[in-house]
Amino acid sequence: MKKAPINADLIIFDLDGTLIDSRDDIVDAVNATLVHLGLKKKGRKFISSFIGWGSNSLLEGVLGKVNRELMKKAIDFYWWYYRRHGLDNTGLFPGAKDVLRHFRDKKMVIISNKAKAFVVGQLRDLGVRKYFKKVIGGDDLKCSKPSPCPVLELLKRYKIKKQNAIIVGDMALDIETGKNAGIYTCGVTYGIGDVGELKKMRPDFVISRLSKLKEIIT
Repeated sequence: MKKAPINADLIIFDLDGTLIDSRDDIVDAVNATLVHLGLKKKGRKFISSFIGWGSNSLLEGVLGKVNRELMKKAIDFYWWYYRRHGLDNTGLFPGAKDVLRHFRDKKMVIISNKAKAFVVGQLRDLGVRKYFKKVIGGDDLKCSKPSPCPVLELLKRYKIKKQNAIIVGDMALDIETGKNAGIYTCGVTYGIGDVGELKKMRPDFVISRLSKLKEIIT
């Protein structure tokens, strides 16, 4: 692990499992979709194992091999349901707003594999959209995590060196993205991702509370 603190001008955050505790609403939306399709509900742990790669991959993982028509019905219903219930139980993790306020003078960006419109909507409804310079969703499948593409585009856009950027996330996917782009990485252990898989990626920093980020970044 690297020694803290580091000088980071760009802080990239994952959303689900890092800034917001959204697991229950995602699981509920998936199970509502299964019931709508006439299928049995799945367990929380099973569904959670597919979160992080975007809604299509989430449903493909849960449903397994199904025909294209059934998958389309699943995706359409999932987003219909999630649009209405995506904040039933979802909220910011403890300390998240304080951390965002603390780093408000830095460039902060969200990179999520969730559709951009939903990311922006949730940030706005939770009162933290104003802290982010840019929001990047997973709509562009050619430029989504773990590809370094979105990170490299941000570095170029804001003229920031790799050694002055860090990505913070709860999944191995986030750490892989940062390593692919050559920037600092920070894994959080309180989110949705498998902690064992996260640590296998050997992030530069690992924290159990988001407030600890204030000790890592100057």
